[in-house]
Amino acid sequence: MKLSDYVELNPRVPLVKGETVPFVAMDAVTAGNRWVHPEEQQPAIGSGSKFAPGDTLFARITPCLENGKISQYAGACPGMGSTEFFVLRAREAVSDPAFVYYFSQTRELRAAAEKSMSGATGRQRADISSLIEFVCEFPSLPVQRRIAGILSAYDKLMENSQRRIRILEAMARALYREWFVRFRFPSHEKLPRVASPFGDIPKGWEVKQVPECIHVNPRVVVPRDGEKPFVPMGCLSDDSMLISDIKSRDGNSGAKFQNGDTLFARITPCLCP
Repeated sequence: MKLSDYVELNPRVPLVKGETVPFVAMDAVTAGNRWVHPEEQQPAIGSGSKFAPGDTLFARITPCLENGKISQYAGACPGMGSTEFFVLRAREAVSDPAFVYYFSQTRELRAAAEKSMSGATGRQRADISSLIEFVCEFPSLPVQRRIAGILSAYDKLMENSQRRIRILEAMARALYREWFVRFRFPSHEKLPRVASPFGDIPKGWEVKQVPECIHVNPRVVVPRDGEKPFVPMGCLSDDSMLISDIKSRDGNSGAKFQNGDTLFARITPCLCP
């Protein structure tokens, strides 16, 4: 059967024109995170995707689609979002909303959408027909719910772990600022300050240019042939030191690095999110 037999694609969502509703921008969706929460409100005017609680938002534009920007809408009421989303909704008595989300993550479905992309370089978009005509098979509704329940339990564990990681990372950043920006490290009061071009610094510290302390764009040899790990820009997080959803690809063009290196975005808006 076709995916459209199990899932409503871009379903109609009645919104009162001009009424303020939750809004989901593309930036609010993080690859690998199941839920997306509306971070702003906007009047329901103009174009844009429209969705209801539990619907799955599926990025259709490059590079968001390739980076896996797919999430389930967690708002309490219907909302709208970027025009660059396809909206997937479970059909009543046929499919389960959580299972639809997990199914949308499958490589085969994403590959079919990517294959349909067309348009100007850098702004290519998938065609909705690639999802409507996608041939697949869903298990029975009770089995869907059981599968979704098992996967949801793992998602809950991962969310809790990620929450702890974010707390620890925030503590690490605060500690860095305290020790190396404000110079309030242990026993700092025993160390006199000396003048520098950037103000007083602890005695024994030096002001240097970055290349004197850090290798910038160091030479890393990468084999030309064969698949190798690849980190798209979408794998970098605005608020985490971790890189997620690493991919692989052929070739050796692009930035090259090894374990432990820091990746620093140099293009807008990634540099200034």
